[in-house]
Amino acid sequence: MKYILSLVLSFSLLNSFAQDVKKEENILYIVDSIPVIKDPDKNSGTLNNEDIDHLEVVTSPDKIKALGYNTIDKIIYITTKEFAKRPDEIRKIPTTKAMNRKEGVWYLKNAKSPYTGKFIEYFWNGKINEEGILKDGLANGMNTVYYENGNKSYFRNYLNGIANGYSEEYFPNAAIKQKGSFKEGKDDGLWVEYYSTGVIKRQTNFRNLVPDMSKDEKRFYDLQNKAIELMRDEDYKSAIKKLDEAEKLNGKYADIYFYRGTAKLNNFDFDNAILDFDKAIELEPLYMEA
Repeated sequence: MKYILSLVLSFSLLNSFAQDVKKEENILYIVDSIPVIKDPDKNSGTLNNEDIDHLEVVTSPDKIKALGYNTIDKIIYITTKEFAKRPDEIRKIPTTKAMNRKEGVWYLKNAKSPYTGKFIEYFWNGKINEEGILKDGLANGMNTVYYENGNKSYFRNYLNGIANGYSEEYFPNAAIKQKGSFKEGKDDGLWVEYYSTGVIKRQTNFRNLVPDMSKDEKRFYDLQNKAIELMRDEDYKSAIKKLDEAEKLNGKYADIYFYRGTAKLNNFDFDNAILDFDKAIELEPLYMEA
C-alpha cells in the first residue's frame, strides 16, 4: 500500500527529499508521533518549514519492519516546535487520531473498553485544534474547537455524544457569530446570529425544537431556499426573481446578496453580480465566499 502525504498542508520542506525518493517507494510520514495513513481533510491545517523543530529519516528495512510496517520503504519522522515544547502531562492526553472508532464510540488502540478521559486534537503544525472529554467513548461536557490562529471557533456541551446545553460560535477574529442552546442535538430556545461587525443578523426562537417565525420571516426563508433549489437546477433567472422578492422582505441579510450574485454570475451578468457581492461584503466583511 502506498502512503502519500498530500495534506492540505504546505509541506514544502519535503521537496528537499524529492531527489532521493524513487517513484515506487512507499513512504510513511509520522508527525508528532501520529502516522499519516489517510489524506488529511482541509481542516487539518498547514505545516510549513518554520513549524518544524526537527525530523528524522529511517531507511533501514530491519528498523522499519520492527515497527510493524512491512510494506514501507522509508519513514520520515517530523517533530513540530509546538510538540517539542509540550509538557509531558499534556503529551500523555490522547488524540482521537491515535484511537479507533467503532459504531460511533472511541477506543484507545488495542483497548477492549471505550475510552474515558480528556482528549486533545492538534493541527498538523502542532497547535491545538480541539479539546474535550470522552465518557465511555462519547463526548461529554464542554468541547472547545479552535482556529489555527489560536482563537476559539466554538464551544459546545454534550451529553452521551449528543449536543445539550449552551453553545457559542465565533468568527476567526474572535467576534461572536452565534449563540444559543441545544436540546438532544437540536436548537432550543432563543438563537441569535451576528455579523462580525456585532450587528445582529438573525434571531430565532425555537419552541418545542421548532422555529417560531412570523409570516414574513417564513416567506423570506422559503424564497431563499427555493432560489437555492432553482440554482442547483441551473434556472438562474427564476432564482434571481425569488431573491428579488426576498430582498424586499429583508434587505439586510447578506446571504441573499451572495446567492443572487452567484446566480447573476452564472447568468453572465457580471457587473450586477459584483454589486451583489459587494453588498454581501458590506454587511459581512468576513464573507470570504463573496
